Amino acid sequence: MAILVWLSPILVPILAAGVLVFVQPLLVGVAVAIGTLVAQSVY
Repeated sequence: MAILVWLSPILVPILAAGVLVFVQPLLVGVAVAIGTLVAQSVY
């Protein structure tokens, strides 16, 4: 377990970057879907 404590400063930024890379396309997709729905409701 001590190895995990030692590696955590290295692993945390990598995990955070991975989560951001994975979540960003989902957020973009949701934003585009909401934008298209709003545009359709306006017109």
